[in-house]
Amino acid sequence: MQGKQRSESTIYMAFILVTSALKLFLILRNILSMKVSLRVIVPEDAAAVAILSAQLGYTISEEQTLKNIKAIIENENCEAFVALCEDDVVGWTSISYNIQLESPPSAELRGLVIDERYRKKGIGKMLIKKAKEWGREKGLSLLRLRCNVKRIETHLFYSYLGFVETKQQKVFEITL
Repeated sequence: MQGKQRSESTIYMAFILVTSALKLFLILRNILSMKVSLRVIVPEDAAAVAILSAQLGYTISEEQTLKNIKAIIENENCEAFVALCEDDVVGWTSISYNIQLESPPSAELRGLVIDERYRKKGIGKMLIKKAKEWGREKGLSLLRLRCNVKRIETHLFYSYLGFVETKQQKVFEITL
């Protein structure tokens, strides 16, 4: 009887192992076959961009997002790109030409959001590569970004891509 139980147990464990391997294969196949493309942001992206922004805790209306997109489109020193999977916006980034008195001009990544369902699939890396290309086209040699101190995992992502932390700071605001 014990031999039969061991045999059934071994068969069951093999079944679980094969099932798990199949699930992993299907997940990897979906990731590898995922077609992601990038393009310049358009006003019709406002709703999706507002929803994605909310995933990081930014509460901005679709109307204000639309105004911001239009302002970026009209400003030659700003650009924004979206990542598309199929026809769905699954990420965005914005970048600007940054001029300060105390340092040479640089490109500044003003925001980067990837839909939480699509993170860790290379989309953020694609958007940053696009932002770097934009900065080079503008004749810039440095890309900066700022990241909330609470987003430790995001810091690791930026470090992995070659960004170097140069300082920490606090942000202060006042109503006008």
